[in-house]
Amino acid sequence: MKIKIPVIEHVDVVFAGTSVAAVQKAAELQEMGFKCCLISGFSYMGEDLCAFFDLQSPKSPDCKNLIPQELPTPLEVKSALEQKALSHHIPFYYQTFPARAVLDSEGKIAGLVTANRSGFQVIEAKVIIDASIRFSAGMVCGIPMKKFQPGRKKVERWVLSTEAPAEHQGLSAEKLPLEYTIDSQKFPVWHLSMEMDFPDNSAKTLAEAECAMREISWTAGMTYAGDQCKMALDDGFAEDWVPTERLPVFPIQKADTQKVVDLIRDKKHLSPVCVADDPQAKGSSKVVSRKSGSDIVRKDVFHRFEDCPSLEFELNSIARTEETDVLVCGLGTGGAPAVIAAGREGVHTIGIEALYGLGGICTLGRICCYYYGNRIGFTREMDDKIFQMGASPKYPADSPLNNIEWKQQFLLQECRKGHADLRFGTLAAAVAMDGNRVTGVAAVGNQGLFLIQAKAVVDASGNADLTAMAGGETDMSSPEEPAIQGAAVAPLVPNNDYTNSDYQFICDHDVLDFTRAMVMSRGKFAGTFDTSPIADTRERRRIVGQITLQPQDFYAHRCYSDTINIATSNFDTHGFTIHSMFLLKPTTEDAHFAKVPFRALLPRGLEGIIATGLGISAHRDCMPLIRMQPDIQNHGYAAGLAAAAAAKENKTFHEISIRDLQKKLIEEKCLPEEILQETDAIPGPDEKDPHCMLSNVFLHPQESIPSLKKQFAENPDPDTAALLAFLGEKDG
Repeated sequence: MKIKIPVIEHVDVVFAGTSVAAVQKAAELQEMGFKCCLISGFSYMGEDLCAFFDLQSPKSPDCKNLIPQELPTPLEVKSALEQKALSHHIPFYYQTFPARAVLDSEGKIAGLVTANRSGFQVIEAKVIIDASIRFSAGMVCGIPMKKFQPGRKKVERWVLSTEAPAEHQGLSAEKLPLEYTIDSQKFPVWHLSMEMDFPDNSAKTLAEAECAMREISWTAGMTYAGDQCKMALDDGFAEDWVPTERLPVFPIQKADTQKVVDLIRDKKHLSPVCVADDPQAKGSSKVVSRKSGSDIVRKDVFHRFEDCPSLEFELNSIARTEETDVLVCGLGTGGAPAVIAAGREGVHTIGIEALYGLGGICTLGRICCYYYGNRIGFTREMDDKIFQMGASPKYPADSPLNNIEWKQQFLLQECRKGHADLRFGTLAAAVAMDGNRVTGVAAVGNQGLFLIQAKAVVDASGNADLTAMAGGETDMSSPEEPAIQGAAVAPLVPNNDYTNSDYQFICDHDVLDFTRAMVMSRGKFAGTFDTSPIADTRERRRIVGQITLQPQDFYAHRCYSDTINIATSNFDTHGFTIHSMFLLKPTTEDAHFAKVPFRALLPRGLEGIIATGLGISAHRDCMPLIRMQPDIQNHGYAAGLAAAAAAKENKTFHEISIRDLQKKLIEEKCLPEEILQETDAIPGPDEKDPHCMLSNVFLHPQESIPSLKKQFAENPDPDTAALLAFLGEKDG
C-alpha cells in the first residue's frame, strides 16, 4: 500500500537521539543560526545517562556545566536537557524512531522518515547526526558498520536496591560511593555486570541478553532500575566512515561543528522526493519471504499533520521479515498476561512494547494498586506468587497494593518460562493484511522497520492502534461531547508503589500531545526523583466490535454465550457521563458485576486480530466497570489463550471453540463452571435499583414508547417528558 506521509519539519540538522552531547550540539548550532530538530525513542532526553541510570560515571566538562549536581536525579537530567532545547526553540518528538532515509532528486539523503504512534512523518534535513544508543539512523541510512565479532561481551546494569543482589555465577556487584536520600531513607546504587555470549548483534539476541540480565540481577530490595542494560558490543559506524554530501550522516562522537556546518552550506537547497529503499534488507540471508497476497497497510489518517505537504511511501518495500505463532503488541496490564497465556500453551510468541518494562500503567505508570476489580483467576495466581517472591513482602497477601519491582519481575519470569521473545523499545507502525485478515505487524525500533508475520495478533495497545491501522471501525468520545476521563503522568518516587493523579487530558496516539504531557510532568513534579515514562490515561480509542457493551446491559445483568471475563467496579468516571440514561439519572457509587463477551474483543469486519485492555468494544460510559486492573489482567490472559488456540488450529478467532476457551478459563478459575450453561439472555435489572425503569426502557426503547406515552397522557410529569424527548418523541 502506498501512503502519503506528512513533511512536518524543515531543518538543517536532525538529531536521532537526545544524548547530553546531542542536545548541547543542537543548541550550539541553533545559536549559529542553523535550525535543528531532535527525536528520541524514549519518553525523555538524556538516554545516554538516564536509560542506563548510569549517573556516577565520569562526565564531560560540558555535561557538568549543564548538570552540575554531583549525583543528579534522573528528573534533573531530563529537565535540564528539555529546558535547554525549549530555550533554544528546538522542536523535539518523543517515542519516535528513525524508519528510513528520504532522498532528493539526485539520490542524496535529504532527511529521515520517522515512525511513532501517530504514523509516519518526514523530517527534511541537510545533515543527520546519530546520537542513538544503537546507531539506528546510521542503519536506516545504509551507513557502513563495523563487522560484528561474536563472543562474550560485557553487560551492565545500574539499580537502586536496599540490599545486595543475590549471588549468581558470573555476576559482579559493586556498591557505588554515592547514594540517594529520599524521604529520609537512604537508597544505595549498585553497578552490576557480567559477561554473556553474543552469537550476533540482532534485535532478538540483544533482547534475550536484556531479559536474561534483568532476571539474573533482580533482588527483593530493588526499588528502581535503568530502562536498559548497557552492552559493550564494539559495533557501530565503521571506523573509516566519512560523511559526504550524498550520505551526510555523522555519529555524534565525530560530529565536529565545523564539518557539520560545511556540509550544511554545501547543500544549499533540499528537495526530498522519495523514500529510500531499506538498506538492511539487501543481501540478508535471514530474510523470510513475505506471504503472498499480504499487503502492508496503514489506513488511519491522523489529523495532527493533515495540512503538511507529503511524500509517498510504499509500505510493501518493508522486506526484513520474521515469523511467529502469536504476536502481542503492547506488554502492559493486558498484554503481558496475554504473552504468558500464549507461552503456557506452547506456541511461539513475540511481544513488542514501546517502553522498557512490563505491566504498563500498573507498574511503569506507578498505579500498582487495585481499586475495584474481580481478583480471581490469573490475577489471583499472580498476586499470590508475587507475595511469595521474597522473604519479607512489603504488603499483606490480601492487600490491594503490590510491589512494582516484584510485579515487573514476576511478569518477566513468567514470559520467559514460555520462551517468549520480548522486544522493548519497539512499536507497531503498520499492519500486514490478506483481504480482511491481519497477518502481521510492521514494527519499528532501534533496528529500523521490519515485518513480523503471525498466525494470530493481539492488539494490546489499549488504544485500538492496530484496528485503526487496519481500517477497522473505532470509537472515541462523540465529537459533539467534550467528555474524556482525566489523565496524568505520575511522579516516580522509589519505594512508593501507588501514585494516582488526574490533572490533565492526553491523547495517547498523538506524538505532540504525548511529548507535551511528558515535559509538563517534569515541570509539575520538579524536585522529585523522576516521572513515569507512560501516560496514565483512563479513556482511549476503542474498537467497534461484534458487540458494543452499553450501561443498560450491566444493570440488566445481561448474559452471553461467550463470556470470557466477569468484571466488577462502580462507574469510576473521572469526568462526566454522556449516555442518555445517565443524563436522565446520574450514576451511583454502587459496584456492579459486568460480564464481558468474547465478541467485544473482536473488531467488526476484521479477522486474525483480538483486542484487550481499554481498547475493547464498549460505550465510553461503561468502560469504568470493566477497566480495573484485575479484570484487564484476566481478559488479557483470555485473549492470549484464544490467540494460542487460533495459532495451533490455524483458525480465525471467529472459528475457535468458545466453549473450549471457557473450559480453560474455568480451569484457571477465571470463570465459574456454570458459565458453560449460559446463553445470550437478559435476566433484567433488580426492581430495587434506582436505574431499573430507565435500563428497561433503554433495553427496549421502541417497545417502551407506547406505555410511556400513555403514562404521560395520564400524568404529564417532567421525568416522563424528558425520557420521551430523549427517545425522539414530540410529546416530551
